[in-house]
Amino acid sequence: MPLRLRAPRCLPDENPTGVRTTLAKEFRWDRPVPGTRPHQRKLLGAPQPGMKAGAKDTKMLIKSSKNATREKIHNRIRKKLAGTTVRPRLNVYRSVNHIYVQLIDDAQQATIVSASSLEQGKDGKKHIAGGNIAAAKQVGKLIAERAKAKGIESVVFDRGGYLYHGRIKAIADAAREGGLKF
Repeated sequence: MPLRLRAPRCLPDENPTGVRTTLAKEFRWDRPVPGTRPHQRKLLGAPQPGMKAGAKDTKMLIKSSKNATREKIHNRIRKKLAGTTVRPRLNVYRSVNHIYVQLIDDAQQATIVSASSLEQGKDGKKHIAGGNIAAAKQVGKLIAERAKAKGIESVVFDRGGYLYHGRIKAIADAAREGGLKF
């Protein structure tokens, strides 16, 4: 719908040349836009409820969270790949402090094998230190050992919407070193 404004007043007293001039103050920015429905009316340039005084109403873009963006990317990836009984999906989830890996058979909707940095180490005393590349390598080797024990040699790698970098890459490299093919 076109925006209709009132015609500005001229200031003949201040202009001896006779050329029409206007001031921006003369535009009535603080009045409702004519021609809009009552439930759609709002004051142009006036602060809306919840806004600071002096702020103008503009449509702002709302930034989505990193996790929401990652989930969108992961959903897009999941449309293209799926795990089977013969070649399950190696799924990775990364939190700030820990990393989790699963071998998933999407045909049966079942987790075959899992490993994480929360599990106890080989000495049985304390778990693997969580959110670093060294822990990711240990988890990658652990998932490869468990997959080999179940008779799985090839998998489909699902990076979970994360960049193939850092801890995600370390898991993939360690799983390859452990004997998984992907």
